[in-house]
Amino acid sequence: MFLAGAGVYVQTYDVQAILPGIGAALGVSAAQSVLLLSSTTVGMAIGVIPWAYVSDRFGRLNIIRSCLLLATLISLVSPFIPGFVPMLIARFVKGVFLGGVTGLAVTYLFEELPVKRAVIASGIYISGNTVGGVATRVLSGTLAHAFGWRASLELIAVLGLLIACVFLFVTRDLSTGRPGLRERSDHRLLKSFWRSGVLLSFIQGFVTLGVFNALFSVIPFKVSDSYPTLGAVLTSVVLGLYVVAFLPAQIGGRLAARFGTGRVLALGYLLALGGLFMINAPTLSLLIAGVSALVFGTFLIHPLSSAESGRRMPNHRAQSTALYQISWLTGATLVSPLASTVYVSAGWTWSIGLLTAILAIGAVGAFADRRGSTR
Repeated sequence: MFLAGAGVYVQTYDVQAILPGIGAALGVSAAQSVLLLSSTTVGMAIGVIPWAYVSDRFGRLNIIRSCLLLATLISLVSPFIPGFVPMLIARFVKGVFLGGVTGLAVTYLFEELPVKRAVIASGIYISGNTVGGVATRVLSGTLAHAFGWRASLELIAVLGLLIACVFLFVTRDLSTGRPGLRERSDHRLLKSFWRSGVLLSFIQGFVTLGVFNALFSVIPFKVSDSYPTLGAVLTSVVLGLYVVAFLPAQIGGRLAARFGTGRVLALGYLLALGGLFMINAPTLSLLIAGVSALVFGTFLIHPLSSAESGRRMPNHRAQSTALYQISWLTGATLVSPLASTVYVSAGWTWSIGLLTAILAIGAVGAFADRRGSTR
């Protein structure tokens, strides 16, 4: 699952570091170029639920394998597609297939492992997201600077193909997943969501990943505007701070087991909010420190919220984990263009203020949740 997580993020965020260059080449604005990323996350959000039901028949792991491979094939073709709108469509379709991976990975882990091991394994899966996200952001900017943005996307797609091939090889002998129960989607399911408190996990996913993805979509334009001589290379360095997420994704589950999920979530929000305040400072050093703090806080929150969505709904786990994926993908899809529009029209400070207000909503929900302690 580590490899699956890496493969998803390599192919999702391959454009993020080079959005200014792509926008300039295709003649679109900053807010429009962000849609290249948002179209992928929209596709992922739409694909999550249908793939969950398809996997009930064909097995979780079989669908994860197939979707990862098909998404990779689209990535290999996409750089050669002319025009902005056709690229948007291709990235949307790729996102639909990637939704089959991200929507089923946590479900598969909870179905195949004991709960405590599944929580830790979920963190490892998200660590794969981190590695893939760092690799694609750092490499894409550097490669685009040397060879151009289309060649950069193609080389990143080749990396995605290698990851997919290794994943298929190492999982060849694993269980494909137990068939899912045909759980009823009626008012009792909605009541279960409400009573379990899992809706708060969905809100946290929407808020934290929405703010995180929005910040990482706006920062390339901020860096390009403030440090024009450093260009895509500095952008890749700043986005490469995503590597900080590896540590909290690994230790979050263990900290929650010792101190309680609620306390660890609170710590995550304090770090993320503090990071946003530092990011708004006028110096590069504080911007780097702030991004690091926000990444660390976000990836204390995200793996735990994802795991909670499965733990709190043991009888409806497939639906619950799928809806969590939809919640954070929806946040990433909606908040990123909103923050980009605010940045273009009102400037950096107002954009950061917007993200701070949105993140504060999730913090209030986390502090209000009295069921957030891992039992």
